[in-house]
Amino acid sequence: GANAHAVISQVKTEPAHAPDMPEALVLSASSDAALQGLVKDWLVRAKDGDGGLSQAVVDANHRLARHQKRLALVASSADDLAQSLSAVLEDKHQSRWATGTPVSECTKLGFVFSGNGSQWAGMGRRMLLADRAFRDSFDASRKVATEMGAAALLDQVMSIDLEHRLARAPVAQPLLLAIQIAVVDALAARGVTPDAVLGHSAGEVAAAYA
Repeated sequence: GANAHAVISQVKTEPAHAPDMPEALVLSASSDAALQGLVKDWLVRAKDGDGGLSQAVVDANHRLARHQKRLALVASSADDLAQSLSAVLEDKHQSRWATGTPVSECTKLGFVFSGNGSQWAGMGRRMLLADRAFRDSFDASRKVATEMGAAALLDQVMSIDLEHRLARAPVAQPLLLAIQIAVVDALAARGVTPDAVLGHSAGEVAAAYA
């Protein structure tokens, strides 16, 4: 009536790989002075080239409690993060960082989706080049649109003469829908999801997706 265990061999474990460096770092503290102290500590760490920096940024973004004073910084690499942290301390280059306080701990988020008429030549191009989640979502919509007989969405959005064709609903509406769906997926990849949605015209479909 006894249980027995025998160790046959040592378990082989794969070495842990550091995560990719996030595109931003979010810090928070209970006071402005405490937040400035955090910035100084992180600047030392970023300049030291700490091998665990990317994991530390992931932990700060997703696993630490949020306090009232908040700061978001561009942080795609150690050097990039160091530049952003230095800019905060020098109160310069505010395109690299932003501060704020939460309106309320129970604030809810709504997404509003537009219909035909909001389109403009160039919309979505930067996100397609810079954001993987956005690009993957747009590509999935492209495949569905192609199966339904629509023109190639990627060719359309990258076309140099798109402005002259955007007045046509068969061109504008599939692009608007695919881009708005891709925005939803890009935000979801960062943990941002809506509590309520509202859409007009083609935006109703994107709202239903969200």
